Amino acid sequence: MRANELALTNAAWTAIENDVIADMRWWSEAELLSATDTVWPENLGGMLAQAR
Repeated sequence: MRANELALTNAAWTAIENDVIADMRWWSEAELLSATDTVWPENLGGMLAQAR
């Protein structure tokens, strides 16, 4: 995925999203494949690899 804007914001998040999401950042495919953090959707790195 490519994004024109690199800055991330939670300005439009709901109260629930603010309660359950601790952090956000851009990840490389390699980072997603080796992540030990909880990433949603589960197996996102595998889905990206499969979509190539």
